[in-house]
Amino acid sequence: MCLDTRRATDAQCECTTRALADTVSPQDAARYDQIAVRFVSNRGTGQAWVGAWNSAVAEVAVYEGLTAGGLQKAVNPLAAVHREAMKSCG
Repeated sequence: MCLDTRRATDAQCECTTRALADTVSPQDAARYDQIAVRFVSNRGTGQAWVGAWNSAVAEVAVYEGLTAGGLQKAVNPLAAVHREAMKSCG
């Protein structure tokens, strides 16, 4: 899973995806992936990094019937695991 494919190789993205999947539950990985897909799409429209992430979280929160803040709090630990996976694959 890559959030910025301009700076990562396909191998790094695959490594990160495997590392995340090996560390978190399938449900958490799917939730994080939903956000990541929307984030990448938002970045593609020119949104800044933070705005793109916040918009993605808000979109998924609506789908899941949560508040954006509640979902953000739930995915913060996943983001930390993702960052560590990127470092180890990088």
